[in-house]
Amino acid sequence: MELRNILVHVDGSERAGERIRIAAEFARPDDGHLTGVFVTPDQPIPTWMAAGMPVGALEAAVERVRGEGDAARQRFQEIADRAGVHAEWRMAAGPVSRITALHARYADLVAVGKGSAAEPDRYPYPDLAADLTMSCGRPVLVVPNSGRFDRVGKDVLVSKFSDHLPLYRLSQIFARSGIELHRSTLAEWVGKASFHLGPVFDCLKAELKTSSTLGLDETTVRVLDPGRGKTKTGYMWTMARDERSWSGADPPGVIYEYAPSRSGKHGETLLEGFQGTVQVDGYAGHNRLARSTRPGGALTLAACWIHARRGLKEVFDSNGSPIAKAGLERIAQLYKIEDRIRGEKPATRQFVRWTESAPLVNAFGVWLDEQRSRVSPRSRLGEKLTYIANQWDRMLVFLYDGRVEMDSNFVENRIRPVKLTAKNALFAGHDEGARSWGRAGSLIETCKMNGVEPYAWLKNTLEKIAAGHPLSKIHELLPWNFEPGANPT
Repeated sequence: MELRNILVHVDGSERAGERIRIAAEFARPDDGHLTGVFVTPDQPIPTWMAAGMPVGALEAAVERVRGEGDAARQRFQEIADRAGVHAEWRMAAGPVSRITALHARYADLVAVGKGSAAEPDRYPYPDLAADLTMSCGRPVLVVPNSGRFDRVGKDVLVSKFSDHLPLYRLSQIFARSGIELHRSTLAEWVGKASFHLGPVFDCLKAELKTSSTLGLDETTVRVLDPGRGKTKTGYMWTMARDERSWSGADPPGVIYEYAPSRSGKHGETLLEGFQGTVQVDGYAGHNRLARSTRPGGALTLAACWIHARRGLKEVFDSNGSPIAKAGLERIAQLYKIEDRIRGEKPATRQFVRWTESAPLVNAFGVWLDEQRSRVSPRSRLGEKLTYIANQWDRMLVFLYDGRVEMDSNFVENRIRPVKLTAKNALFAGHDEGARSWGRAGSLIETCKMNGVEPYAWLKNTLEKIAAGHPLSKIHELLPWNFEPGANPT
């Protein structure tokens, strides 16, 4: 059957590509005319959802819809050109059924998608075919949507956040296998999966904050600034728990939470509800955590000996300073003790530290005061010694608590996956995309910390969520509770 005028409803995703290709096959080769209609809703997301969104998220959603329209138009034109049919693109805002029906009045055939009751997000217009048949009386071709997210989407999440492959490279990899998946489609899948994983992410964050000790750090990420065509600097704040060094009972985990700035208020918000000791670096923004005015009371801050060592190492590598060398040797003696008690119970660690480490720390303090009296505070070495002196009280915390580490390496190590993803992907598409990155990345990295295969956990968890897993039992979906081979229903 060859027809002259064919209208196809395009919804901006890769799934519409199949619909366009099938519709084009019905077009007459000489004068077939294919019209694509992309309808943008008056409100890109429901009003009830928009009311609770953070500042800038609604604008990002509007920008995302516009971007989907541009990508859909390009894909539509490419498919029409390959099919050798005349193409026309129309874009309008309003109710989908009414707008599509207006353009369908003179069409010989209208092609629309088809979702399912169980998965309405596949094609959120389940009554469109019936509405068009009644309103314009034109023949309607219903093209079922593919299940590619089931087969490929979880691979995309694991490849991006575990293997650190950027979406544009994944799109190229799929293309080599003959699968057309635009990176905007992949980004859509990541966003949707991250949204559905939100309750698990929130549960993980709440669970980590029941601990006695946590690590806190932050790192920069590049984020596209919609409307300016440039990138801006955002921050991925990282909160981690890892009790394996003192044989703690709680499983390890990590939370990545995006914030637009490095202001210490973001770290304070992330730790809201936590009571205990936080291992941090010397960033002044952390000082607000130790204030008595903090909601819930002041936290104990434990400073990092590795940061002290790095400063001395920089000076030694630069000019071979004997003072810096002496400081490094003193710190090395402390770490030899730490290596010996790693994995021991807190009481054992504290006893050894009191009997062996404390005398070395006291001697280091005396040596530090002596060197500061001899070295100009404006010299490079003087600056490093002053940094140690300013952090000194917090550097002593590990002596009093066997659950506290000498350094914050365990949280810094969790930042590496973020830096690898950021290095390869260059930037996040917008603030909401960075938040999705944080949610998905947190859960996948927590899987890896617990020896859980990310793909198997992700498949099982998303299937359980789709099957209506109760929110009251969301803790059952945390990575360390995952049982391979468990029935998702």
